[in-house]
Amino acid sequence: MSNKSEKIHSKDEFELCYLRHQYLRKITVVPTEGEMRPYESIAIHFGKNTYFMYRSLFGAIGMECDDVINIAKTHITSYVGLFSLENNQRVMDEYYNVFRKRFGGEAPGQWDIDNKNRANFTFFLKQRMEDLVRVCRQKARNVKGLQTDEYLVFRGMAEPPKRLMDLAKNHEKFGYRKVDLAVFKSIKRRAKLPDGSIFKVGDEYYVIVPVEHRNLSINDFTSAGLDPYDSIHNMTPEQVFASNEWEDRKKAFESTPLRSKIRVIKSFVAKNHANPEFAEEIRAAKKMLKEMGKALAV
Repeated sequence: MSNKSEKIHSKDEFELCYLRHQYLRKITVVPTEGEMRPYESIAIHFGKNTYFMYRSLFGAIGMECDDVINIAKTHITSYVGLFSLENNQRVMDEYYNVFRKRFGGEAPGQWDIDNKNRANFTFFLKQRMEDLVRVCRQKARNVKGLQTDEYLVFRGMAEPPKRLMDLAKNHEKFGYRKVDLAVFKSIKRRAKLPDGSIFKVGDEYYVIVPVEHRNLSINDFTSAGLDPYDSIHNMTPEQVFASNEWEDRKKAFESTPLRSKIRVIKSFVAKNHANPEFAEEIRAAKKMLKEMGKALAV
């Protein structure tokens, strides 16, 4: 493993880059399995989604779905050890202040703190998965030669072929060499070349060949668990009741503490009390609040 102060690069320390080694090194007490367990389902969900959205990229560097899931799980250690509310007194104090202002001075319970931690971890992991994709793209460019850019540039002495895509398929056949994009941009800037597909600098031709990228299909989104037709917002009422989504949300709400239920319903009433489309729901919500208030007073 590299020295703590040494700057690393994806070319030599690929794993350390996507694992954010700086975070792992800063952890003084490794979290227990019990402390990390509440975040596992989030990590598995994000790991699967990320893999299927970028399956071709991960396949090019030899990563499988389980690899991406395990990387996501590793980030649980970083979050719990460094960024959870319990390990950041300043952040915990800010959360308490915001919560009390929002709910009339009431302090958050353990369920509220756990829920906030899960929300923060979701945002944290989203950033880490974006880092993983970025580092994998760099690895693909540097090592595998994967075409991840919008265009390729070639240089050669002979006049370029009529079909420029032939260069992308077999540039050596025409006596051309591939040019690094950063080098080409520097040459173009210094030579003040106009926009176009073919340039001539001295005796050499520079040819830009656009890279065709396959558009995402509905199958890509479905494989990643992002099928728009599976969204509760796009379902008919009959489909919602027939799906597990309704029961899962109902069970989650029923398992929350009574005070938390009251806060959720109060927020709904405050947001929609003036909307005539929710008149029936508002009456039902107020009735529930009355009954819950009685139960809380007992």
